[in-house]
Amino acid sequence: MSPAVTDLGSIYQKELDHYNSQLKELQPNEWPSVPSPRERAFRLPSERAEEMAKHAKAWSFTQGYMYGSQMATLRDSDIIYPRDRYQVGTIFSAPHHTASSDDERWVAVNDPNNTATPFGIVHSKYRKMVVVKVFGEHCLCLPIYSHNGRGLEGKEFVKEYVSIRDVRDRWPEPAEGIHPKLLAAANYSHHGKIVRGKSCVKLSEFVSHRYDVPATMEGGLENRTSNSRERLLKLAGV
Repeated sequence: MSPAVTDLGSIYQKELDHYNSQLKELQPNEWPSVPSPRERAFRLPSERAEEMAKHAKAWSFTQGYMYGSQMATLRDSDIIYPRDRYQVGTIFSAPHHTASSDDERWVAVNDPNNTATPFGIVHSKYRKMVVVKVFGEHCLCLPIYSHNGRGLEGKEFVKEYVSIRDVRDRWPEPAEGIHPKLLAAANYSHHGKIVRGKSCVKLSEFVSHRYDVPATMEGGLENRTSNSRERLLKLAGV
């Protein structure tokens, strides 16, 4: 795994130098070779991944013109975990991709969350999920949403959500909806709150996650005092 870098500008300059040096020797219909062709996904520091993704996405389009290939990125905390790390109640985050409901033709090259494809727009982001069932090659999860801080405001099917709060949050937002809130606790290695603001688990939207897909373990449901794990499984009908 390559180390994460914080100075994208210096990386881009090295690529341009590499590209320019190859142009002098190219034959007709040849592409310049990509730098470090055997390297794994480019790593961004976890605490700045969302911020830096915008710049990395824009640069990837330039790379497409230069090499005919584009660079994939992940967070420096994303690794492949053994199957036994995925237990019922585990909370992790991983890249999550869904078909967008937008019917637009154009997508900005520096939009880190939306990508234009021959099959429509794909929406991508790091999504927190909680495991509700484990299988041989994958686990079944429920996604955690904050809806940009708005929580369940304006949501029609409120009964399909349950609020989730950080057990260490001294001033948590009030629970929303009709279900008592769930509590989550972060791992000791996780910095900051595991969930923030008006976060909620969507009970009706199941997500499959393969164990061989990189992810970041963040914590789990708090079960000793709140019985959150059993209550979630009952609400989700698992």
